[in-house]
Amino acid sequence: MSEATKSAAGASHVNGNGAALISREVAVRKGFAFGRMWRDSWLSWPARVGPVIAEALDVDAATLTVMLEQHLRDHLTDLARERVEF
Repeated sequence: MSEATKSAAGASHVNGNGAALISREVAVRKGFAFGRMWRDSWLSWPARVGPVIAEALDVDAATLTVMLEQHLRDHLTDLARERVEF
């Protein structure tokens, strides 16, 4: 791996397999961005599927969508409380 490539990737070392090691700061930043991408995707899910599910169940789309949003937010809040120990 070239020095320019390592620098662009935030790599500080190349291990014996040729894989770049990255700094903790870069790993945290990328992990945070990845988590935010997943969160944002899930938060938009009720608006996309609520009307479809409501039509299939013959219920009010707005009511179902709001219910899905609330349950999803509660679930994401619970997940956000989880911690990973390294």
